[in-house]
Amino acid sequence: MKDKQAIRLREIAPRDELEILIREAHASVEADLALEDAGWINLSGQTGDIITGQERIINLQLSRLYSLKDPLGKQAIRLWTDYTFGTGMTSHSDEDTTEEVRKAFWDSKANQSV
Repeated sequence: MKDKQAIRLREIAPRDELEILIREAHASVEADLALEDAGWINLSGQTGDIITGQERIINLQLSRLYSLKDPLGKQAIRLWTDYTFGTGMTSHSDEDTTEEVRKAFWDSKANQSV
C-alpha cells in the first residue's frame, strides 16, 4: 500500500520545470553537435577528455603533418595556437620560495615542448 502511495505522490508532485527545460535544451544541443561532428575524424581516438602523453605526441605529429599538407589545416592550427598561447607567457613572484617552486615547475621536463 505504501509503495502505491509513494508512486502516486511522485506522479502528482509538481515537477521542476527549469530542470526539465535544461535537460531538453542539453539534449537538443548534443544532437546538433553530433550532426556537426558527422564526417570528421576524432584525432584523439577516444571519446573521453583524458589524453595520454603518447596520444598527445601523435596528435602533435598529425597536426604538424596537416600544417604542411593542408593550408586550411595550417590556418586552423595557427588560430588555435595564437588564441591559446598568444605571444608567450611570463610570471614572477616577489617571494623567494614561491619563485623557486614556480621556476622548478616552469623548467620541468614535463612542461617542455615536444
